[in-house]
Amino acid sequence: MSAPYGLAGTRALVTGGAGTIGSTIVDQLLAAGAAEVVVLDDLSRGRRANLADAAATGPLTLVEKGCAGPERVVPAHVHRERPRPQWGPPSPSRRHGGSR
Repeated sequence: MSAPYGLAGTRALVTGGAGTIGSTIVDQLLAAGAAEVVVLDDLSRGRRANLADAAATGPLTLVEKGCAGPERVVPAHVHRERPRPQWGPPSPSRRHGGSR
């Protein structure tokens, strides 16, 4: 059976991954064939024990740090995609038959 959603060999970051819901997502990512899962959690509500099964299953890295506050996590590499179209009300120049 192939991995769903084309996740085989991918890298994933899960914020809050040591919590109940986050750790379930981590388990599912590893079961789907993710090559690496990085968990970002300050362990204020999550627990290391929630990641025990995942750590035994596949490559897992726990970064004990929060996303908010003065200490930010700076990614080593950011994949930038072209901006996607924003859907919403038309701009003023297009609203009343203005030029394109």
